[in-house]
Amino acid sequence: MRNIISRSRMRPTWKYPSFKNAVLNNHGESPNETSGFRWLDFNPEVLTYREQPCEIVYLDDDGVECRHFPDIEVLAHTGPQLWEVKAERFANADVIRRRTEILSAELPSWGFVYRVMTAEELNLQPRKDNILKILDFARRPVADSERSMITDELRRKGQIVWRDAVEGKYGGYGREILCRLVIEGHLEIDLQVRFSDDTKFILGTVRC
Repeated sequence: MRNIISRSRMRPTWKYPSFKNAVLNNHGESPNETSGFRWLDFNPEVLTYREQPCEIVYLDDDGVECRHFPDIEVLAHTGPQLWEVKAERFANADVIRRRTEILSAELPSWGFVYRVMTAEELNLQPRKDNILKILDFARRPVADSERSMITDELRRKGQIVWRDAVEGKYGGYGREILCRLVIEGHLEIDLQVRFSDDTKFILGTVRC
């Protein structure tokens, strides 16, 4: 809906190379939006997403026509969502909080869930670093034979430890296999515990 990158633009912009979308880069107006892109790439519930998707025209409490450009449109398994990404201090400002209340109440009738994601939530540690670690290794697709190998190992042991992948137990691409299966929802890790050689991978909500 809006061009984020242009020659005349004075504010800095960011590019993020998404693999869930059929574009080379997603463009963000802040590092916090880039953190949102990473979370969406990581989340197996998300199918695809795009930035600055539309313009919303609504009436405020005084009947004044207002215009709003949500930061991100998200297509998830549970349905479409519209996201606004802001630092918590801005999200809690009276005018933004009231806008959020209005749009959260009205947009479901148009088929959308409206969400405000705070920078603090998206950048929460150690979850942020864990997501970065997984995404660094997750871009390689997994072959059926590799998926079967991991499935057999999980049936036998109940869990897989990162150290085994680092040491080559699952072949030369063991780390890539595990991380790709995490973002597909086949495996899960505890995002609240800092990633290490002892990180455990267990079956996720989507079976291999």
